[in-house]
Amino acid sequence: MPMDINQAQYGDIMVLEPGGSLNTLPAQDLEIKVVNLLDGGSELFVVDFHKVDHLASSGIRVLVMLAKRLMGTNGQLVLCSLNEQVKTVLDIAGLAQYFEIVESREDAVNCLYPLSKPGQLSMRVLAVLNKNENEVSRVNSAAQDNEVTKLAARVSDLLSGEGMEVLDVSAGQGSSPSPSNAHGAFSCLAHGVINRSWKKLKDAVFKPKPDC
Repeated sequence: MPMDINQAQYGDIMVLEPGGSLNTLPAQDLEIKVVNLLDGGSELFVVDFHKVDHLASSGIRVLVMLAKRLMGTNGQLVLCSLNEQVKTVLDIAGLAQYFEIVESREDAVNCLYPLSKPGQLSMRVLAVLNKNENEVSRVNSAAQDNEVTKLAARVSDLLSGEGMEVLDVSAGQGSSPSPSNAHGAFSCLAHGVINRSWKKLKDAVFKPKPDC
């Protein structure tokens, strides 16, 4: 009987929660799921050990395989909620130092968020806003307004596509910000989207989507 592996997704962060003993057959089931997700383009992984009571060498092999597949990419693997047995096994194997290990699922998602698409766009948003706020010369103001407007559209599309709430940046319902007020409108969008989407993402940690 295949191992029951709960799966949740927060943006482009994949969380896998195996259960029971992660030995030969269950490890094979985990490997199949991991390989399918990797082949589908997933690069950010959390393995939640909350329900794992025993980790065998076959389970370690899957973790090492996943970590190696992510090397040289923008991806990362984070392990969380390890019990003493799992920690001891990784320590004895000399592998604990090679994995990012945190206490909880929320900590793991927090760790990976800067690498996620919303996180990377948020950094670009803040960089553009900082650039504009510190720009002494306004010679390139039109180009900057165009840049932030495009970024606003990308953030809006990305977050709305992931089911995250996006603020209305328009002065009127359904209208687009004009070049003259693009920066001000985008500032509102950026800070609102970052704060509210991040809160939504963190809240979702405790309300994972069902595995389809």
